[in-house]
Amino acid sequence: MRPRIALVGDRSPAVRSHARIPLILDALREREGLDLDAYWIRTDEVGDLGGFEGVWILPGSPYRSEQGAITAVRTARENAIPLLGTCAGFQHALLEYARNVCGLSVSHAENDPDAPDPLIRQLACSLAGREAAVRLVPGSLAERIVGADRTVERYRVAGQCSGLRAGGEGPQREGRQGPSVP
Repeated sequence: MRPRIALVGDRSPAVRSHARIPLILDALREREGLDLDAYWIRTDEVGDLGGFEGVWILPGSPYRSEQGAITAVRTARENAIPLLGTCAGFQHALLEYARNVCGLSVSHAENDPDAPDPLIRQLACSLAGREAAVRLVPGSLAERIVGADRTVERYRVAGQCSGLRAGGEGPQREGRQGPSVP
């Protein structure tokens, strides 16, 4: 039986990465022998995800339903279903954890632009699509995975997380490479 994976996101031809997802699934099948039975689920139609072996919260925010994305993340966390969150999906995984595990009243500036201190906020200057050198924080998980203290990476998002320690810094020493797990 093929593993079932929920692709949670609002499929759109305007989101470049959505066109690439079938290519990724094909490559996994051809190169890795991993044949996934993938189902697209809109954020405003998230229901019972218990029958899935994995949940992927896709890029492409703002979502039709922030709560739908949060519900999908929470369901995966509470039922030990493997979860992948890319771009906005990762941002919503952070929101879910901050709200439901840490008990924080946090928001995403994209959905609540007037929030006084959102967890996810827009960057004043978007680097999305540009490449830059990244100095990885010594001892961080990012440094251990890469196996070096520096790397060159393409910036994919135009958002920044408040109150999280970054696993790497850009050329101006701004912590934009995401939260780090020690």
